Amino acid sequence: MDIEAKRTKVEALRAKAADLLDRADKMEKEINAAVEAMNMKFIRKHKISPEKLSVLDKLSEDEINLLLAGKEEAALNKAEEKKELMENENEKENY
Repeated sequence: MDIEAKRTKVEALRAKAADLLDRADKMEKEINAAVEAMNMKFIRKHKISPEKLSVLDKLSEDEINLLLAGKEEAALNKAEEKKELMENENEKENY
């Protein structure tokens, strides 16, 4: 291959690389739009107010995870209490 042929090949490769980068950028934008749409759908579905969103925006991910863990623990405790009440009711009925 002579020098001109190599230069032509390099230019073609650079053009192809530029095209691929452009396509990747467009796809990233599509992904971001899809994520935003999914988030909006979630917000509407769960009727999250702008005030709650503002608070969530100010919290760190770790703080949110701690809050959710506390909520999960409270739900488990409530389920255990309910189970105990049902067992007590069953015991009273058996007497």
